[in-house]
Amino acid sequence: MARVHSYRSTRTVAVVVLLWPTEEMQSWRAVSAELVGPRRRTLRVKPPWQREPLSSAANDRRVVIEAEATEAETRGSYTLKL
Repeated sequence: MARVHSYRSTRTVAVVVLLWPTEEMQSWRAVSAELVGPRRRTLRVKPPWQREPLSSAANDRRVVIEAEATEAETRGSYTLKL
């Protein structure tokens, strides 16, 4: 992982992850995601978005995860599972 940014609107939160692949890594695409918060509470997450599979040759290395959640629901630390 190179960088992570989070954004929020009135009803949703988005996490943008910039990944840094290794030379020997096989191409892959995120097919599911989970945001797990305090007391193991999970947010309802939409399918991850990627422009192209992640590989050393990929131009766009972002994975975007969006979840429906209010501001109160997103307080605290969350773990992202891809």
